[in-house]
Amino acid sequence: MKVLINYLDCLREGLLKQIRPSKYNAERSIEKARKMLKEAKENFKNKCYGSAVIMAYLSMLNAAKAVLWKDGFKERSHICVARYLEEKYVKRKKLDMSFISLFERFRHLRHEEQYELSYFATETDAKEILIYAPKFIKEMERLIKQ
Repeated sequence: MKVLINYLDCLREGLLKQIRPSKYNAERSIEKARKMLKEAKENFKNKCYGSAVIMAYLSMLNAAKAVLWKDGFKERSHICVARYLEEKYVKRKKLDMSFISLFERFRHLRHEEQYELSYFATETDAKEILIYAPKFIKEMERLIKQ
């Protein structure tokens, strides 16, 4: 599979699909994000740093997906979630690019933790994502309320 780098590629490849907008699903996705963040914090307290990183990233992903639900899109690719937010919110000055940069950074970190045999998330990794994930969720909540 080729690497998709832009919004139009995501649409062409069917990794972003237009659906009926759903405020209900957007709210449920935010609720799930909050629950996952809570689990990430518990994992951190128990020194399960890899699990904390994965759950904190998934909390960010679910918060971002809430925006897509609100707008009437469904994703089949984490990368395409970022491309959607760039296209529809960053380019229109409704979201600062720093949120996309953080999402991408933690997406890579989660990928390393989950799939690379030689990588193990550190306490520092987990602490950092737990600082930014709540801010990201709050920003996605702001976007779904617009």
